[in-house]
Amino acid sequence: MWKKGQSGNPGGKCKPENDLSAQIARAAFAHDPEGIKRAVLRALKKGNPKMFMALADRGFGRLPLAVDLDLNATLHNLSDKELEVKLAAALAALKGKE
Repeated sequence: MWKKGQSGNPGGKCKPENDLSAQIARAAFAHDPEGIKRAVLRALKKGNPKMFMALADRGFGRLPLAVDLDLNATLHNLSDKELEVKLAAALAALKGKE
């Protein structure tokens, strides 16, 4: 296959501007924030906070520091308004880490 010392990925990691997944995620966040908000709230209501993190990671990159979010099993018992408050707090925490 490769010669000793030869890279298996000579082109290196994909640059963010060439990453189609990142471009799609950025476009979704930029052009339909309300749609993203509704989708995130539905996923959170079902107990899937990882969906938001996956979109945020692909669109904006991973956080350099962990953010302590109070997202646990109680999400199933929260109203949509309470979920919106938690989402707003999480987004504020993310903005504060930039």
